[in-house]
Amino acid sequence: AGFTLNLYRSVGSLSDLELELRDNENNLVPITAVSPVGNSNAVFAIKADISESNAPFRLTNNSIFWRIVSELGPGHMSEGIGFPARANLETIDENPQRFYACVYDLNKGYAPLEGLTAVEFSLEDESGNAVGFNFDDEELRNLEPEYAHEYLFSPKAGVFSGTYRLTFTKPGYQTVTITFSIEKVLNAVTITGEPEVGKQLVAALTPPEAQYGADYLWQRADAAEGEYVDIEENGEGYCYMLAAEDEGKFIRVIASGTGRYSESEPVISKPTVEIAPDTTAPVLSNPQAFEITDRSAILSFNSSEAGHFYYLVYREDPGKDFPNKEPEEVKSPDSTGGTADGGEGERGFAGGWTIRLGTVVELEAETVYKAYIVVEDAAGNISEVATIEFTTLPQPEEEEPGDVVDKNPLINAILQARQSYNNDEFLYTLESWEAFQAALTDAESVRDKGNATQSEIDEILEALEAAIEGLEKI
Repeated sequence: AGFTLNLYRSVGSLSDLELELRDNENNLVPITAVSPVGNSNAVFAIKADISESNAPFRLTNNSIFWRIVSELGPGHMSEGIGFPARANLETIDENPQRFYACVYDLNKGYAPLEGLTAVEFSLEDESGNAVGFNFDDEELRNLEPEYAHEYLFSPKAGVFSGTYRLTFTKPGYQTVTITFSIEKVLNAVTITGEPEVGKQLVAALTPPEAQYGADYLWQRADAAEGEYVDIEENGEGYCYMLAAEDEGKFIRVIASGTGRYSESEPVISKPTVEIAPDTTAPVLSNPQAFEITDRSAILSFNSSEAGHFYYLVYREDPGKDFPNKEPEEVKSPDSTGGTADGGEGERGFAGGWTIRLGTVVELEAETVYKAYIVVEDAAGNISEVATIEFTTLPQPEEEEPGDVVDKNPLINAILQARQSYNNDEFLYTLESWEAFQAALTDAESVRDKGNATQSEIDEILEALEAAIEGLEKI
């Protein structure tokens, strides 16, 4: 409802017209009453609608008869209001391993606050997520008395990196939040994936946002603590495909930051366990045939590994079922019995593969076929047999030749008309010229018509000749 104003000096009178009150957003706050307290005319009760949410307030003296010529210190002019004291929060010595925070009481001449605890602080990252921290670790901080107001923050996990918001909250003080940044650094890199030849290893960076922009160097060694040498093949960014030469070796990766992380020190992963030999066979999926014609088709399938593929294509024998084939039979068929053909090829990548039939393997129209496919990886592991059954289309019927027509007389007549009567419209009557132009246009349409009959050609030729004869000179 208001506050008490102590001027520490008697004045003749004081009214609301001589005072101006504004809130923390500089909005004018109406003063509804000013009345003296006691007989000194130095202390006054001020009535105004004030609230903590709009603090701090600023009171200005507008009297033309008297001025306050000195202050007794911050806060005296608002004595009795009971609002929280103002505080100032600062950070110093910010780095990935630690930073210090200092809090000062602005109502007491910027006096530092000592004896604070972790519960009076909270730390968030730029996304608003809480960040764990160790507070005033005695093994890290300077314990000399002159630094007692500097509170040490160290990360509970990893390092500090990026933008943070530090908030100070303490009863009797206004809540203060500041934002500060610490250079972006790479915390760690780890390797995920199955340590087996033919499998892929993936480097995972912390923080994750640095994953795709970093540079990666994959290395191998004969022992976990041995001497590592750079791997120049099979590594593509943060992924590495284990090859036969990695069997029995140990793999690690070094990640270097780029862009905002370019100033960060490189991070090195822990080595993998000893790389095991490849014992996993490729897995084939989604076998199908498409773009089928009377003499060709495309076979499509997915393979979980790179490797060498083999295929057989059997033609249906009337009254017989297609045979069952084991992987080795597809890879090395003893005999096709005259009903099958096949081939092989190689792919240096996992994923979708295609086989085009109709050249190496010839197909017949309206015939049922069954294809058998296997893939063998570099370690000699062979997939299960994938099968695709399809039927070729009927052979297209040959188009019967149409009646032979002769357009040459019409073509010659059109050429002659264009050459003889080019830009001669001013020599003939309008009616006869328009009739000639219409006949010429119709003749050109029939000339360009693919299925024009001989009678159409003859009729339009007669019409064109009649229009030419009908031209009347002016």
